[in-house]
This record gives sequence, C-alpha cells and structure tokens, in this order.
Amino acid sequence: KGGGVIQGSASECVLVSLLAARAHTIHQLKKQHPFVEEGVLLSKMMAYCSKEAHSCVEKAAMMAFVKLRILEPDENQSLRGSTLQQVMEEDRASGLVPFYVETTLGTTSCCSF
Repeated sequence: KGGGVIQGSASECVLVSLLAARAHTIHQLKKQHPFVEEGVLLSKMMAYCSKEAHSCVEKAAMMAFVKLRILEPDENQSLRGSTLQQVMEEDRASGLVPFYVETTLGTTSCCSF
C-alpha cells in the first residue's frame, strides 16, 4: 500500500484529505449499515479543527457537505487532546460519527508557530 499525490496548495491538500477521509468513512459505515442511504450516513459525520485553523478548512467542509466543529484553543492557542476527546465523546453520544481532525502547525491569525 502507499502512494499519494502532491497538491498545489495547502487548501487543495485540506480538501483532498477531507474527501478521502469522508469516502473511507462512508465505505466503512456502509459495511455496518448496508441499507442506510449514503446521504443519511453523511449527515452523521463530524469533522474537527481549531479556531486557529486556516479558513480553507471550513470551506472544504462546506464543499464536502460535512459538519465541522471549530474548537477553542487553550491560552497558548493550542488545541488540546482532552478538548478534542470531550467533544468527540459528546458527538458520539448524540449519534454523530467523528471522522476527521484537521491539525494546524502554526497559525494564520497571528503568524505564530
């Protein structure tokens, strides 16, 4: 296994990785629920990112027709695993399917790394 594609921009990379994760998750969910329409499965899927993530993440989620939960970073502008774990557990309890987390190395808003 392996392979890959070099994208022309970070925005393209975000969109392609989100679409790949969405396709993989729908494929897995269809195995578990073969008679459920893909649109219903898609409506249950949830992606996550930090408020510090680039705006292309929100645009990619809109183009992919998936829900995106934008999470607050800590006082150091870092998204913590405990925050992510808590919201993912809440979403699972609500019947949603966490499938994608967009990580951020550095910030757009204050140009820090």
